[in-house]
Amino acid sequence: MGARVARPASGEVVRAERLRNALEVGVPPAFVSRENISWETDLLWKNRENPEARCHYLEQIFLAAPDAMTVVDRYDRALCVNPAFQAMFGYEPGELLGQSIETLIAPAERHAESRWIADSVSRGETITVETQRKRQDGTWVTVSILSAPLIVEGKHVGSYSIYRDISEPNQLAALNSEHSEARYRSLVQSSAYGIYRSTAEGKFLDVNPALIAMLGYESADEVIGLDPRRDLFVNAEEQARLIEEFRRTGRIDGVEVRWKRKIGSAITIRLSGKAVSGSDEAAGAMEAIAEDVTERRALEEQFRQAQKMEAVGRLAGGVAHDFNNLLMVISGYAEVILEGLDAAHPLHSKARAIQQASDRATTLTRQLLAFSRKQLLELKVVDVNAIIEDMERLLRPLIGENIELVTQLSPDTTHTRADAGQLEQVLMNLVVNAKDAMPDGGRIAIQTRTITLDDAHPGDKTFIRRGDYVMISVSDNGIGMDKETQSRIFEPFFTTKEKGKGTGLGLSTVYGIAKQSGGYLMVESEPGCGATFIIYLPRVEDPTESRDATPQGRAPAGGAETVLLVEDEQSVRQLVRETLEARGYRVLEAENGEAGLAVAARHEKPIDLVITDVVMPELGGRELAQRLVKARPQIKVLYLSGYTEDAVVNDGTIDSANAFLQKPFTLQNLARKVREVLG
Repeated sequence: MGARVARPASGEVVRAERLRNALEVGVPPAFVSRENISWETDLLWKNRENPEARCHYLEQIFLAAPDAMTVVDRYDRALCVNPAFQAMFGYEPGELLGQSIETLIAPAERHAESRWIADSVSRGETITVETQRKRQDGTWVTVSILSAPLIVEGKHVGSYSIYRDISEPNQLAALNSEHSEARYRSLVQSSAYGIYRSTAEGKFLDVNPALIAMLGYESADEVIGLDPRRDLFVNAEEQARLIEEFRRTGRIDGVEVRWKRKIGSAITIRLSGKAVSGSDEAAGAMEAIAEDVTERRALEEQFRQAQKMEAVGRLAGGVAHDFNNLLMVISGYAEVILEGLDAAHPLHSKARAIQQASDRATTLTRQLLAFSRKQLLELKVVDVNAIIEDMERLLRPLIGENIELVTQLSPDTTHTRADAGQLEQVLMNLVVNAKDAMPDGGRIAIQTRTITLDDAHPGDKTFIRRGDYVMISVSDNGIGMDKETQSRIFEPFFTTKEKGKGTGLGLSTVYGIAKQSGGYLMVESEPGCGATFIIYLPRVEDPTESRDATPQGRAPAGGAETVLLVEDEQSVRQLVRETLEARGYRVLEAENGEAGLAVAARHEKPIDLVITDVVMPELGGRELAQRLVKARPQIKVLYLSGYTEDAVVNDGTIDSANAFLQKPFTLQNLARKVREVLG
């Protein structure tokens, strides 16, 4: 507030109170002897019961007082001021009446100081304040103010104040110094950043409230009593580097270190400071500002990790897309050869080996597409609890007898929109990963529960979009992972297993499926303490949808319809054409969208079906189909693609209005799908 308060000694308070009572009721103070009263005083004494005389006496005292005096109501509005007050502040008679005395106070301190004085007086206190007040001409005067309450019929109705000019040079300098110190102390105490003074070795000498809260302690004494090396720094080497930097340059600029909070958790602190000097300072003392950047660095790391995974995903998706076309040809012709060879033929086993190798390669490409979030998902509303219950029967034989499997399923509705088959793959991969982390046996726990994240209770999940989620966690008590391993476990082909024990795509697949389903994947682990993988999937209230039955294994029928085949990969186009022609279809072919339009324009007879690749240069498959359907409304469409980054699928999910066959596909599936679309 910039004001210095002095309270009168107890004897002075008593005498002042008794004198005020004497003025109010006309009774002479007890410390005045009756024998010493002169005849003038005796005249006053005789008129003590005359209200007009009493008011006259008090008015004369008020007007003649050498000190500035004012009476204000409870709202600081001036009821009367004496000539000395008008002279001190340069106002004309009556000019201040009805005006707030706050106009005399510095704007920055107006509200706080006037309220503080008013509150003190309203409690019945008589206080003395040394401060500054503003004259009408804008200059400032240093005054000592005595303020006391006015009580009428037991109620506080206002106050009176006596102002005395104390504007001597030394008094003014002391007051300005006090004002400056108060302002700076207020700035330090209310700062959101930690501010402290310490020795060169980091021993705290003084700390502000923000630093105390930052470290999780209750008082400044607790923090000042800390041993920096043992109680503060996570890494003693960081403290040594900080001391060396300070001694060498006399300052530290934006140095980040790891501190320990009272509860033991680590926080990242950004320090900036410099050496201070003074007769009352310890040699080599430092003043510094500490900023907690723990959350900021965590968010930056999450952003960098997301960027890295996005870049790897684009690479993996592109490779998988091109590789799918090659696999389509390899697996297709292997299937053709197997159909044409007798089981006893010497080349039959070799053709079977080719087909098996292509099947394994197909699985790898699908995993890469899952990681890059470019696989095909058929999203439906599913019950997570029901899927886990169904999977439990398959998982128990898989993990072996030396591992215990327990499930704790939420009693709430756990509906989410996901591809049930892919969700089963997620559970399978996580359980297998947990099993491999416990070679000597252990315990795997699968848990579900519902959770709501909002802005008021984000917890440590600030990167997750607010909303309702179904949480799935898979925990083990195996060997665990360090932080470096955790930062890479979702990368394709990264594995800590022995050579030949895994491809490094299991957790990558989990990551991609969770992200493509609109969810989030987290891992919590410490070396020797096991690991917990947590998936958050958006919760929905819609009823579950039935899953399609698996197609029967019977041989697909052929037909005699006319099919327009548009595929930019020549080897794939040739394989599909030969397959369809072998089943009786008449095939028109084109190498791209523009050529497909030209072929259709030249063909005057009906075209029953167009089979088109989705991603082609210049004119894509969707635009081609739209233009053909506009010209030939009766034509059916079947899309082919191994890549979901196109207009036919939305975020990797099938549009129910479109027939779609994902590469690489078997020739039997092709024939079956064509027959299905043609009806």
